[in-house]
Amino acid sequence: MRYNQKLMILRFASLLHDIGKFWQGAGGKGRHEELSARFIRQYLPNELQKGLTFVAGHHDASQYLSQGYHHLKMLVLADWLASSERKDLNEEEEKGKRKTTSMESIFTSISLNHNEDVERRHHNIELLSPNESIFPSKREDIYQELEDNYRKLWDNFIAELGKIEYKNSERYFISLYYLLKKYTSRIPSA
Repeated sequence: MRYNQKLMILRFASLLHDIGKFWQGAGGKGRHEELSARFIRQYLPNELQKGLTFVAGHHDASQYLSQGYHHLKMLVLADWLASSERKDLNEEEEKGKRKTTSMESIFTSISLNHNEDVERRHHNIELLSPNESIFPSKREDIYQELEDNYRKLWDNFIAELGKIEYKNSERYFISLYYLLKKYTSRIPSA
């Protein structure tokens, strides 16, 4: 396999390894890594599926510690580094909170006066759109049961994904990246 092909596989895996969390929020059943692998099989063009089978093992430490699996090891390490700021939550706890927890704005953790409490603000689970407010709201102003928001986003995401025409992996990746940005920018990672 050529270097460019290996790099493209890793790019897709990095982009999609946690797509199962989005699906869980919309009511998908199963562990997020299984849902991510199922998403790849079910929704990606056949040309892209073959090299991405390792996505389902991105939380399997035994595979990480074994010989080989170079793509998986790079993905796991990147995932660990990206999630190191989050508290350790187990899968069930994280999945349960996903449906009731909106994304906190990072800017509400900034305080110029260290003795002053900053009012926490949150983003609703919704489409990133220039027509919507970009400013976060008070937590109590956001609908508390978010599964309907997730489901609406998921259904619209899947519908729009189906409209992307596969011409080559680079074009498809760019389209998918911006589609995910549109639909997942307001979704908390945990």
